[in-house]
Amino acid sequence: VMRSREFLMKDAYSFDLDFEGARAAYNRMFVSYLRTFTRMGLQAIPMRADTGPIGGDLSHEFIILAETGESQV
Repeated sequence: VMRSREFLMKDAYSFDLDFEGARAAYNRMFVSYLRTFTRMGLQAIPMRADTGPIGGDLSHEFIILAETGESQV
């Protein structure tokens, strides 16, 4: 299966000593992404996402509404 539309993607990761540190780092990055989109004049909609084969228990995608979009929000 191949996607028929091109899209931009950027991942962020951290290395932490324990679960609490990982959750705090995730939350800081989440807020940083929202602030960055706001500074760019974009209204980002955070959506829970599948963690895929890498695993984990938390993942988000930030959706920007556009005429060419295909996601259901």
